[in-house]
Amino acid sequence: MEDVRALNAKVRQQVALYEKVLDLSRNQLEVVRKEDPEGEYLDTLLQLLEKRQALIEQIDSLNGQVRELRRKLRLTLPGAGEAEQEGPDPDGMAEYRTLLRKNRSLLEAIRDNDEACQRMLEERFAHVGRRLAEVRANKDAYKAYTFGPGPTGAWFFDKKK
Repeated sequence: MEDVRALNAKVRQQVALYEKVLDLSRNQLEVVRKEDPEGEYLDTLLQLLEKRQALIEQIDSLNGQVRELRRKLRLTLPGAGEAEQEGPDPDGMAEYRTLLRKNRSLLEAIRDNDEACQRMLEERFAHVGRRLAEVRANKDAYKAYTFGPGPTGAWFFDKKK
């Protein structure tokens, strides 16, 4: 019974961390959505990603602790079509399942935000690539009309006759 309480406490900590990651992913999405032709959003985006990475490292640590408690309680996650285990404490296990569903919904929301953010960044990357190609084409056209740089002043004298 004590192990189930400890398990639930760890999973509650995971939920809290996933909620923070979700907030950061929402902020990322807002930052990327803003029109910023100068690219200043990148600094803010990098700061958000650093904060997110720190949270993910904490979550990874908790995952190890949860895995150990699950092993101790001999709990396994149910596969497709399998019944969930009751464990030693039915009330504690009910709370555990509720927390797992909450984690799953948070992860899905984070994934959705990340996919939207990635699509927008890919569109911006493609736009920058097109603009860069235009600049290169304009530079080549400029060189063609100005005949490139003039003579350099160096002369070559052929002394063999």
